[in-house]
Amino acid sequence: MFETEPDPCWTTIVCGNQENLLKAFTLCWRAFAPDIQVGFNDSDYDWRFIMERAYHLNILEWMWERMTGSFKSSEEIIKWNYRGKVEAKSENIFKMKKYPVKAPEEGEEDPEEKEYMGGPIKIKI
Repeated sequence: MFETEPDPCWTTIVCGNQENLLKAFTLCWRAFAPDIQVGFNDSDYDWRFIMERAYHLNILEWMWERMTGSFKSSEEIIKWNYRGKVEAKSENIFKMKKYPVKAPEEGEEDPEEKEYMGGPIKIKI
C-alpha cells in the first residue's frame, strides 16, 4: 500500500476493498446531502460505473436506499435509471455547435443556447 504524509485539509478513509469503498462513498454522500452533484463526465461514465459495481457487489439496493431515501430493487434501478431500454443510446443531449466557423455576433441571440436553456435539467443521484 502506498502511503503519504497525512494532510490536515483532507479526511482519509481506508476502505480495504471495493464494497467498503462504495459504502463509505454512500455514507459520506448522505452525510453531506448535496443539492447538486457535479463531477467529471458524470452523466456518461462515473455514475453508471458506480451503479454497475454496486450491482455486481450486491449492495446497489443498500446504496440507493441511503442516497435517495426510497427502496427500489436492483433491477428497477439499473433498468430505469442507468441502462434504459436494451441497446439504448446515451441520454446526453449536448451537441456540437452547427456553426463551426462563425459564432453569433456580440448581442445576437444564440439559437442553440436558447435550446439548451429551455430544456429540462437532469440530475442523476
